[in-house]
Amino acid sequence: MKAKYDVIILGAGHNGLVAAAYLARAGLSVLLLEKNDYIGGATTSQKVFPDYDARLSRYSYLVSLFPERIIRDLGLNLELRRRAIASFTPYVMNGPHNGLLLSNVSEEMSRQSMFELTGNQTEYEQMKKFYNLSRVFAERVWDTMLEPLLPKEEFRRRFNVDEVSREAWRSLAEEPLGRVIERYLQNDLLRGLVLTDAKVGIFTYPHDPSLVQNRCFLYHLIGNKTGEWKVPVGGMGAVASELELAARKSGAEMLTNVDLRALNVNGTKRSVEFEIDEKRQTVEARYLLVNFGRNILAKFVGKLYQPNTADEGSVFKINMLLRRLPKLKAARYPAAEAFCGTFHSDEGYEQMNVSYDQAREGRLPNKTPCEVYCHTLTDDSILAPELRSQGFHTMTLFESSRRRNSSKASISGCKSRSKIVLPSHAMGVSASKAKARSTSRMPSECIMATFFRTRRRGRS
Repeated sequence: MKAKYDVIILGAGHNGLVAAAYLARAGLSVLLLEKNDYIGGATTSQKVFPDYDARLSRYSYLVSLFPERIIRDLGLNLELRRRAIASFTPYVMNGPHNGLLLSNVSEEMSRQSMFELTGNQTEYEQMKKFYNLSRVFAERVWDTMLEPLLPKEEFRRRFNVDEVSREAWRSLAEEPLGRVIERYLQNDLLRGLVLTDAKVGIFTYPHDPSLVQNRCFLYHLIGNKTGEWKVPVGGMGAVASELELAARKSGAEMLTNVDLRALNVNGTKRSVEFEIDEKRQTVEARYLLVNFGRNILAKFVGKLYQPNTADEGSVFKINMLLRRLPKLKAARYPAAEAFCGTFHSDEGYEQMNVSYDQAREGRLPNKTPCEVYCHTLTDDSILAPELRSQGFHTMTLFESSRRRNSSKASISGCKSRSKIVLPSHAMGVSASKAKARSTSRMPSECIMATFFRTRRRGRS
């Protein structure tokens, strides 16, 4: 380690690794400091259940917002695999259990499933028109993500070319998202399905005047101009490993288990004081890049940090290892099909409004919206061969509309990252013209689960 570098990067998450790789390739001397004993931050895969050889993505889990240009520039050897099913939403209507199955590969399958739900072809066409707005938005915005940030008025001018583009800007950037959802769609289940991308990970509602729900929605829909979330083969750890390799090959140096003590950002010199191996070190840099939150930075520079109310998260995540997939009451659908994409539960439009109101009052919602994701149905390489041969699967559940205080009240004695054993339980959903009911059974074969409370939904 030298006494001075061109750049010191604090935090070895995926953003810090990308910066380290590019800057080192440009010929600058780079030192990257990480407090943990591993590289990758939220984009890591870890053996969270000691007795089972399964490497789960602890925080981030899917990839969409990682620009393909960066993958090409850095020569990353990544396989991002498409999920055959986009989503499955179980519902009960007039007695029988059924489900809305939307495919990533068959438009006819999606159209037929939506017809069975709504009884008409109109809603499917309306949904296509709605999502065309986000496609237009992505086409005009995505390439700017790797450029200096444009003023809002410049963005607006880029959309002032035809009526569809102007509507895309108005509906997604200026008006609460609830307006356009309600304008285009009539079915409560479909409205809720759209809204999930606008509220998972943040505490908001369709007509929030802050428009934080719009930003969350666009975050989910503009990635690489398609908005498709793909499965990283090998788990998120494969992404972090490739980035680390690219940065090291380019000459970046990295230290882990760093105990940061002080930052000097006044004047023309920048320096970092830290301890490693019980030795105090001070290193200077021309530039200092901070790859952690403003709340942490404020502590080191002696400034008061006051978080915005919109920063509050509302999600907790449970990683599970299952001996088999849950059985569906909508028996016509194989579990491997229903859980291949995103499985939605209790995410009807009005149900999510009710759960938001209850959580806002400090109560635990009677029915909490949640989603389930199964990595191993698309990529089972994260399991050891013996687990694969026995039919094991990983599963991740995200519960929304749970504020920080209500989250503490809901799980007595359960701290973040503590292990809990899940009892058998049923997940309910809301559907148009139907009462919310139990629609799937979680098997007792869920052998272990790990609980995390998160501020934001973990994607990359």
